[in-house]
Amino acid sequence: MSTITKVSTVLILIITIPICFVYGQDSDNSHSLQRGSKALQFEISNNFTLSSFTGSVISYKYHVSDNQARRIGLSLNNSYIERDLPESETEYKNDQLDVSLGVEYTWLNYTQPDSDMKFYYGYGPRINVGYVMRDQVFGERSTDMKRNMLGVAGIGYAGVEWFFKSSMSLHAEYRMSAQVNYYSERNRIEIEGEGTDSSKNTITTFTLNGDGVRFGLSVYF
Repeated sequence: MSTITKVSTVLILIITIPICFVYGQDSDNSHSLQRGSKALQFEISNNFTLSSFTGSVISYKYHVSDNQARRIGLSLNNSYIERDLPESETEYKNDQLDVSLGVEYTWLNYTQPDSDMKFYYGYGPRINVGYVMRDQVFGERSTDMKRNMLGVAGIGYAGVEWFFKSSMSLHAEYRMSAQVNYYSERNRIEIEGEGTDSSKNTITTFTLNGDGVRFGLSVYF
């Protein structure tokens, strides 16, 4: 996100939040931070479109008490590409499969749930698994690659939430994470008339990320 876009987003929020406060806030300053309440959480992007706040599929929160909640985020991404050129002078085939699944589960705590601006913090694990397959044939050469991935992360975040309706709120949140990824890869190359060459690799990576600020909208029910 460019500096101009960030500044524009902040300015628009500064303008719209007071308008919501004047015209939309419930007169009794009520909110839905209570045992048994549930919420779907959406991220507000820089062009004001909505997406899931944590995870690409769904971000769900439920309260176990007035000041404690659990947040679950689910991500799922997959793609499959098949290319075949049967009329080509040189045989060509390319099959690709990418599948990944991620689950995030965090404990969320409010320090002063009855204040106007409700500060909260949270922490918990995230697990990602993935599988990649590449199967290519080009003339007399064929290659086959398979990769498995397991990622384990620890997540921490802190933010503020403001209710402009008893069942709707805006929130801004800082996030950071530390993640370890394990990759196991197998490669096979076969050339007609020359034989086959195979190899196996294992890779471990560690990343520490600061995700910046996220703006969100929660809808309680």
